[in-house]
Amino acid sequence: MDPSLIESRKLISGHEWRLVWVIIVGVLVLTSLPYLLGYLSSPPDRQFMGVVSGVHDWAQYTAWMKAHIRRVVIENTLTPEPQDPAFFNLQWFVLGRLASWFHLPSVVVVQVFRISASVFFLLLTYKLCRSYFKNELWAAWGAWLLINFSAGLGWILVLEKQFSGTLKNPLDVYVVEPITFQCIIGFIHFLVAATLLLLIFGMVVAAIEQRRLIYGLLGGLLGLILGLTHAYDLIIVYGVLSLFALLLILRNGFSWFPILVVGEVVAISFPPPAYFLYLTTTNPIWREVLAQFKNALVFTPDPLHLVILLGIPLILTVLTFDGLFPLSGKTTWGLLIRVWCVVNFFLLYIPADFQIHMLSGWQIPLGILASEGVFHYLLPGLKKQQGLKSFVRKVFPKLQLSNVRWILVLVLLFSVLPTNAYLLIWRIREVLRLEHSHYLYRDELEALKWLEENTYPSDIVFADLPVGMHIPGVAGNKVYLGHWASTVDFYTKQSNVRAFFQKETPEEKRWSILNEFGVDYVFYGREESALGNFDPSQLPYLTLVFETTDTRIYRTSLASKP
Repeated sequence: MDPSLIESRKLISGHEWRLVWVIIVGVLVLTSLPYLLGYLSSPPDRQFMGVVSGVHDWAQYTAWMKAHIRRVVIENTLTPEPQDPAFFNLQWFVLGRLASWFHLPSVVVVQVFRISASVFFLLLTYKLCRSYFKNELWAAWGAWLLINFSAGLGWILVLEKQFSGTLKNPLDVYVVEPITFQCIIGFIHFLVAATLLLLIFGMVVAAIEQRRLIYGLLGGLLGLILGLTHAYDLIIVYGVLSLFALLLILRNGFSWFPILVVGEVVAISFPPPAYFLYLTTTNPIWREVLAQFKNALVFTPDPLHLVILLGIPLILTVLTFDGLFPLSGKTTWGLLIRVWCVVNFFLLYIPADFQIHMLSGWQIPLGILASEGVFHYLLPGLKKQQGLKSFVRKVFPKLQLSNVRWILVLVLLFSVLPTNAYLLIWRIREVLRLEHSHYLYRDELEALKWLEENTYPSDIVFADLPVGMHIPGVAGNKVYLGHWASTVDFYTKQSNVRAFFQKETPEEKRWSILNEFGVDYVFYGREESALGNFDPSQLPYLTLVFETTDTRIYRTSLASKP
């Protein structure tokens, strides 16, 4: 870890740590509420699947976990095309193996991971803020609270919706990558990426300040981990460190040392993104998966809408940003934080369908610079306003400067909380709706258990999306239709599933749908029945192999019998 972060321990009292831990425990309790209510609200005939947001994406991650239990390098089990194993993700590999070794359900492992990663990030960012601001306790707290609790001005759009009936520009409210609190609730992998970004930059700062290449090596190893989990986030690392090294040379005179440090990070971390670039340009399956990111219709909001998404921290940073120059007046951390802020802004608009992910971790430099702007520029500027000082002294004669600083911290906190409060309530309400995607019926889970125990992992199961997306992660089979990006030619397959279960579809069409990829099993439950009330039992090439009251599984004549 960056020695400057370790040094921050000397600045932090026991009382201060207790307050930090009280807040962390409070965060964990609040972010766990949707999960707790999901389990408590499960009707007797249904089971909560342990996911409160991004259900489709979490189905993809559990599919990777399940597949990684069997193999190190895996296939894409969310699409039926024949393929060679070509994919690896370190994060889901480790979680899948832990679930297997300890005989735990994947949801339990993920919850332990969510809590552990959240605590680590909250502690790490607190140490960073205390180290960055030294003895300025109020500024450190302001930065820490902004980093971890800011959620933009989306609440304004929510209020406006009450009058118009429509939520305008929903991305300004629901994008989660730069919103720490929302990441803790349901997108912990984004917070892991932000953690790795911060640790990598911390190692580089330590290497520069102590003139020790070992920290560059550690930064490279952390970059390798980041590349094996979120390869696209290395774009942020490479962009920030390139400009940072250049500015160090301009500030200190030419030296190979910063180039060597950055070179270490790049050289060690580069193989994973190089491989994924190769995979997504030469492998037809993964090329299509990457191309289908556009199906989500999620792109970085334009700069004006970015103000709504990020709110107070971005506004304060823009108003008080003191620039990159003069370089001589910047500490190493101060320079890197500013470079991170500036470079990251331009990376938000790279011409790629995954550009939205470039928001990951940006809340860190924004929170620090916003707090710095308030306490280093705005507050001193207000102190110089004699008229304002006289007015405050008349109204609050006993108010001290230290109290003013803490009041500002609280004002910053409560100014950024409303959107998080709304989103937390929204996720709770979403869980309490008992939607099928969040809950599977007990008989459906029995059917998936039957598939796991009586079929091959390579067997392809044909089902509609609400249940089909869970099959790879629960039963371990491949599916015909499973995910908006990972299912190749998603919309065509979705249309084919609907057509198969409609009465008016010609028999030749049904057979061609199954035969195209050699479907082995047809799952027939509530969702499939609702598509057209067609009874698959009348088809001569289907054999009933599992049945409960509302769920059946048919083996096709194309299947290889276990």
